[in-house]
Amino acid sequence: MKRTREQRETSFTKFILTLSDQQLVVGLAILVAAVSNQCTLFIEEFRIAFALAWFSSTTHLATLDNLRYHFHECPHARNRRVTGMLALLGLFIYCFSIIYLSFSYGDSSRPVQCYIDGRHSFSVDSSVYGRVIYIAWITTLIFVVNSYKDRIIKSYTLPTNGSFGTGLISAKLGLHIRRIALKLRNWNWNHQSYRELNNASLSEWSYVLNEANHRRWSAQQRMFVIKIRREPMPPSPWSPALTEVVRQSVSQDIWELRDETKSSPKRNFSFIHNILLLFTMSNHVYQRSFLSQAPSLAFMLTYGLTQLIHFRWLTWFGTPVQDSRSMGFGQITPIFLLILPVVAAMEIFTDTSKQQAISLREVLPPNGPDAHCSTLVQLRAVFPSGAPTMQAIKDSDVTQIQDYSRRYDENVDLVRRYYYHTSLDIDRMHVSAANEVDSINIQMSKAHIWSLVHHMHQVEVEAKVITLVEVHLVVRCLGALASAILLNVYDDLSNLIGACFLVIAITCTLTFDYHHPDFQHYEQLLRQHRAESERVAGA
Repeated sequence: MKRTREQRETSFTKFILTLSDQQLVVGLAILVAAVSNQCTLFIEEFRIAFALAWFSSTTHLATLDNLRYHFHECPHARNRRVTGMLALLGLFIYCFSIIYLSFSYGDSSRPVQCYIDGRHSFSVDSSVYGRVIYIAWITTLIFVVNSYKDRIIKSYTLPTNGSFGTGLISAKLGLHIRRIALKLRNWNWNHQSYRELNNASLSEWSYVLNEANHRRWSAQQRMFVIKIRREPMPPSPWSPALTEVVRQSVSQDIWELRDETKSSPKRNFSFIHNILLLFTMSNHVYQRSFLSQAPSLAFMLTYGLTQLIHFRWLTWFGTPVQDSRSMGFGQITPIFLLILPVVAAMEIFTDTSKQQAISLREVLPPNGPDAHCSTLVQLRAVFPSGAPTMQAIKDSDVTQIQDYSRRYDENVDLVRRYYYHTSLDIDRMHVSAANEVDSINIQMSKAHIWSLVHHMHQVEVEAKVITLVEVHLVVRCLGALASAILLNVYDDLSNLIGACFLVIAITCTLTFDYHHPDFQHYEQLLRQHRAESERVAGA
């Protein structure tokens, strides 16, 4: 029996969860074993153990972005894993400090515990190379801590476009800052403006800010497309008679959305201005995509691999690493443990194939033939059949409306990319539809919106925005790879260049998408949210 999409997603999530837990436990086990055996482990062996734990940590971080929905549904499981991540991060910082303090100043023939007890001290290198090493070390440590910070914060938020709190500060801290700023504003003005917003709960604040970010991102994306287009908006894709029927069917707000695309494109922009506009738009898309996580993972994988090569096969302190190259029990066993993820994947695949997955599409408006049942007879029942517009309408026009409405339902995510607020209004129309007239009006609204979305998407495709997003990805990944390699080269200039690359990457990840808060808009969203909650509770 062919597996459904939901069953495949369930299998994949369970497999990723199993792999994530295994890598977290393996990383903790390696670091705990290394720290507990400091009395017998030499510096070289300690470095190799740390490099192996680095790979486990990187694999674990790579899995977390795919588990955000699961963590949102299972908060207790998330909290346990976050506790393990914090423990792993603490051990990471400790071991990382030992590794780099012994980078050039330690004696590889002494156990690690000798340095911890103070029986043998690290020498101090005040040369330029010594200072550069410390700069590279601190920069790398900040990058690792920031990567953990991002993953931990994101595990408490859903992966929505423009989600709040994945930059410099966390979501809840950002919410508290907004609330405190509003209270101070009211106190300074000595009056209670926006009283409802001032007394809103944290969950209501979370909804309001997330909804505001959705709408702002959608509006920005729409404005970007309008600015970069080279040709004016084409006329309505329907016949004049059908266009008039659509205009009478949809609300004025929805119909007037076409007006903002009617203006002629501005051709007086300079070439540099157009390039900057396309760069800004592509960066806007890149920062909100899953691809933005690739450079950090590329850095950590390359950095760990480069370290392992240096620690295991190359020279250290000018002398080759003198240890056994043979495969012993401790090396063969982990290789066979790699079979565990494959076994887990087979078991999960078999288990979920026997279960009936619950489809989230059941709560969405229907997309089947029954949802698009408007006919010429139904239209004439709604509009006077003697009207000139109805006399000119044919069955082919109705088929075109049905086709556009169906495409709207099949591409809701694309619609919300440009018209997020309008798509929510249409969803509310679905809920409150009481008769055939309302259903036809909804269908007309969907067809009208899809005609605009189709044009905007074509403009974006012709502008090669996705290609520019790929350029962003390639450039940042190459920078991450170069930085990871240069930081492990024993040369002060290479370390300095690698540290500069890493500082640029950290700066990009720490940027906070700040905008001036529109408290009036926030309070309007809060009222709508409370009214919707009361309506659902009353039903």
